[in-house]
Amino acid sequence: MPLTIVTQPTIVAGDSLSSVLNLSASNVGLLRVTCPAAWTGNAWLTFQISNDNTTFYDVYDYTGALLISRVVPNAIIVVRQELWRMAYVKFRSGSPAAPVVQVQQRIFTCAME
Repeated sequence: MPLTIVTQPTIVAGDSLSSVLNLSASNVGLLRVTCPAAWTGNAWLTFQISNDNTTFYDVYDYTGALLISRVVPNAIIVVRQELWRMAYVKFRSGSPAAPVVQVQQRIFTCAME
């Protein structure tokens, strides 16, 4: 089955949390993310998920560790299995306790099936 490319979510300039990536109609879910060309600071990428697109929760793995990824500008992140089948996802620059504001708009390109 071919990949569907979606140019979202987007973190607007002056914010640390992205718009919603809607995966609710996806057969498989989120497979990979192409990072924006630039990234403010050395911030981790963390995630929020929701089942109803209203209430979002920070994502932790089964050990209780915050699910994080390093942002490498103009590179592709292969998404961890924990995010494959989520309904609604937001990307965060930084962590819940220490968000990092992006000085310019950052657009992620997401591949899903």
